[in-house]
Amino acid sequence: MFAMAAMQTVIAITALLMGTADATGSSIFEIIAVNGFFITLFVVAASLFSYAAKVRNES
Repeated sequence: MFAMAAMQTVIAITALLMGTADATGSSIFEIIAVNGFFITLFVVAASLFSYAAKVRNES
């Protein structure tokens, strides 16, 4: 999950560097906001999976 969050970051940076924000109906804020939302979800999910695995190994 952490790897997917990193790849989502790479995708967002690539989209910004390719000039996707210049397309009609797309802005820099939208690209960062949408990708940031998904990056946050992946990081939270990875953290929860990591915590659950640690708790399971302790018991």
